[in-house]
Order: sequence, then structure tokens, then C-alpha cells
Amino acid sequence: MNLNEQTNRIKQMMGINEDISPTIRRRLHLIKSVLNETLNSSYPCDYDSFYHYLEGVMFDMEVFMGNYELENLTFDDVEKYVKEYLIDDIETYYVNKTKDCENTTKTEDEELSEYSRTLKNARQQGVGLRFPKSAIKSNPTRFRPYNR
Repeated sequence: MNLNEQTNRIKQMMGINEDISPTIRRRLHLIKSVLNETLNSSYPCDYDSFYHYLEGVMFDMEVFMGNYELENLTFDDVEKYVKEYLIDDIETYYVNKTKDCENTTKTEDEELSEYSRTLKNARQQGVGLRFPKSAIKSNPTRFRPYNR
């Protein structure tokens, strides 16, 4: 086996395509780390569909990529690469996370609703129900009686 065959075999094993521009290939580790950071900070259950989620991920990636000074690399190139080569990974992540969202619904008996944890509702129900006396004494204006 000559050197070219070995190089091609290694590229094939690593998933490196010749179609990708050299500027993208040089910064591939950075693009993937930004994508992982974006996926970890996103919440797929907030989106209606995968394509809506993908738009949100691409917008967040553009914001994160703004933190890096990348010469000769536009975000359009990054977006094209992600949509051509990494879209299957993003879709798999989306499907797995949305399955978790459907399984984690809780009844009102199991958990207080967000509204009941607000200060407004605590004022309506009476201050002594949820807050210690030391907190009330230290800041009485915050825990004033609800009178609307």
C-alpha cells in the first residue's frame, strides 16, 4: 500500500471529505466545540419542529462564533458545513431530547406550579406561609401585604 492509499484510508476513517474547504478543515475542532456548546445550552422542547430548532441553533452558533476572531472564514461557510455534514447529528440530538421532554411532565400535585412560587401569590396567600420571619424582618417592604 503506498502513501496516497494510506492517507486516503485514514481520511476516510476520520470522516474528512475533500469537498470541505481548507479553512473549514483547519477550524473543524472549533466549529464542533461551538456546536456542542450551543446544543448543551439549548432546550429543544421549546421549539415546534426540528427546522425551527435548527434555526435557533444556527443563530446561537453565530453569536458564539462572534467571540472568536476567525480570518478568512465567514459564518455562511460554517452554516453550510453544519447543514451539509452535521445535520444528522443535530437531528439525533433533537429527537432524543424531545423524547425526554414528553416523559417528564409532572402533575400539579407533584410540584408547585411556577405561578404559586411567585412573590405575588405569596403576598395574596399571606406572608407567613413560605418565607421565614428573619427574611420578613430584614426587608419588610418586599413582603408587604397584597392589597389589590
